[in-house]
Amino acid sequence: LQSNRRLSEMTGYEEEELAQLRLETLVHPDDRDALAQLLAGLGNDSASFASEVRLLKKNGSAFWARLTLSSSVPDGVLSESIFVVVDDISERRAVHEALRAQKEWLDLALSAGRLATWRIDLKDGIVTGSGTFWDILGLPPAASRRLDELSAVIHPADWPKLVASRKLASVTNYDVEIRVRRPDGHIRWVALRGREEKYDDRLQRLGVAADLTERRQTTLLRAAAKKRERIMLEQRHRFSNLFPVITALVNMVDVPENNVARYKETLVDRIRALEATHLLLSRNGNASGMLHDLVVQELQPY
Repeated sequence: LQSNRRLSEMTGYEEEELAQLRLETLVHPDDRDALAQLLAGLGNDSASFASEVRLLKKNGSAFWARLTLSSSVPDGVLSESIFVVVDDISERRAVHEALRAQKEWLDLALSAGRLATWRIDLKDGIVTGSGTFWDILGLPPAASRRLDELSAVIHPADWPKLVASRKLASVTNYDVEIRVRRPDGHIRWVALRGREEKYDDRLQRLGVAADLTERRQTTLLRAAAKKRERIMLEQRHRFSNLFPVITALVNMVDVPENNVARYKETLVDRIRALEATHLLLSRNGNASGMLHDLVVQELQPY
């Protein structure tokens, strides 16, 4: 193994020590099969190959390197030799692994929150999104779609929220809720939250999406339950107040000359007047009715 000073700096070996080693001994055991395939490929009329493998330092630690193997060697070198260029890519691999881990964490967070990611280029009219985003819209996965294609699933009343452009600063928050018609005919509520930004005169929106249908249904059910409870309490209150009023009314009406039939007729008229007054107040939303109407209802038996 003939090498230069740079390889010595990478591996920690002296040039004399490297001269006693074979290339395979510098390669991590898990990557030696890949190197063997590269070497075998050079014998099949291929001028060069490249691969990313781990190399071992003298202290036993490993680092990532890109090996470019070529059968075309410089003049003055034995024809049976292989020319190898070693490029230390440890920092690039570390950045790549950090980005990969960050993406995995982001995907996990989005999955736990049942969120999807999306981006709309308003200038070109192109929409890109994650698989979950297309699933929320009821569409098959795709790398991108034309924005106008979404008009087939977005409720017409909500379509302007998606396509309308606004005069904005460099970055503006974007928060809308739209209705989506799924292939099965059901309407789903979808929240789009993110930001609008202008970059190089290109207006784009990007953010996350969430299916709000179950949440909205729960909210409506709770509101309906509270309304029913309020009506029941109101009815209970009215009935509880009704019986004392009727009792007082009965006590106030005298039996005229012991005429039970006339007494009954008078009492029924009074109760009907009370009923009419109650209905009048109910129609006015529990507010006070017009004084004239109330007086007319109360004097009707007389």
